[in-house]
Amino acid sequence: MPPGQGHPLLTTSPSVVLVHGYHVQAEQWQDVVWGNPHHNHLGRVPRAVLIALDQPDPLLLFGTGSKAGNGVLESEHTLHFARAHRCDLYDLAQESLTVSQERARLLVDDLLDERSICDRTSTTTWTEVAAALEVSLQRGARRLTLVSSPTHIARCLQTALTCLASNSRYHHFAGRVGAVASDTTVTGRGPGDVVILEPGTRRSAVAAVDFADVARAALPLLGRPSAADYVDEWSQLTDTWLARIRDQDS
Repeated sequence: MPPGQGHPLLTTSPSVVLVHGYHVQAEQWQDVVWGNPHHNHLGRVPRAVLIALDQPDPLLLFGTGSKAGNGVLESEHTLHFARAHRCDLYDLAQESLTVSQERARLLVDDLLDERSICDRTSTTTWTEVAAALEVSLQRGARRLTLVSSPTHIARCLQTALTCLASNSRYHHFAGRVGAVASDTTVTGRGPGDVVILEPGTRRSAVAAVDFADVARAALPLLGRPSAADYVDEWSQLTDTWLARIRDQDS
């Protein structure tokens, strides 16, 4: 297909893959977003590319719409980087799909040049997911796959499920939502550092407090200057109670 004409399946794509954005000025941006495909250490984009190539008629959506600088959006910056480094993906696609080198090049080029679009409005995980659901609805997608880092992907899926349950518009989405983690995250952090509090789940039947409610009540403090003071006080209170428990158990 001649460049610039667009791809006919962009309006009817039955699958959408969302690459969650990552702050372009972050120190480890390339490590998190790209990784090292030659050593099979896949960042968000290479992982999303492999997932998209394994799905029928995929559309690859790059988030987010935040400004990256020089008038360029984060999504545009990420897509430009992927196109400039597409050679890293050819061997990866060839091995993963078990196709010839020429076929792998054609598939990667088609995906990045004809089946990739940029999110231009979202600025948070919630709005990224909402934008991806809108695209999925508009294009009649039967599958939406979220791709992000191991420390972020659980929240992405929780956000998607909440969006689907809380907005009647998304009740018309008849497809499936899935989430896949990349291999890369910020140095020194991993999925084991993520804390998940399920409502109604308690370590002891005697406990009368749902810790999920306690944590949710503190969410409005996020991003506020007073959050640091809150964390300090909370840490001191936690230490006090842990000391009491140790005394009781000794």
